[in-house]
Amino acid sequence: MIERVASRFQKVPLEDPDRAVVAVIDLLRRHVSWGEFEQVKHAMRKPVQELWE
Repeated sequence: MIERVASRFQKVPLEDPDRAVVAVIDLLRRHVSWGEFEQVKHAMRKPVQELWE
């Protein structure tokens, strides 16, 4: 997932794609209910789920 996100920023590459993904996850955490957040988390593959913790 990180590689996929990074590939979308070819003109202006992300300095730290991991940090960008974690920032988006944190934003989601603050704007959706805990139950919705957990549903989305569990729909992801294990390596991505680890970023959510």
